[in-house]
Amino acid sequence: PIQRLREELRDGGLCRWPPHVNLVYPFVDPRYFGRAVPPLREALAAVEPFEVRFSRLQTFGGRRRGVVWLEPKVVGAAPG
Repeated sequence: PIQRLREELRDGGLCRWPPHVNLVYPFVDPRYFGRAVPPLREALAAVEPFEVRFSRLQTFGGRRRGVVWLEPKVVGAAPG
């Protein structure tokens, strides 16, 4: 079903890579990872593990740049 949806949305990466999930979008240029990791590690160290379920398929971008994403839902108490 996901490949069919990618075809319908004219996913430009359909033939370049298989279906995948990005848990963290790469907002940091790879050249700066070394500087970005320590503050992220420190900030995330205080976050307790939590369970997330992806139960709803969503899309955005329309026919020109269709993006498929899974809507996350925290199970139990939200971290914070």
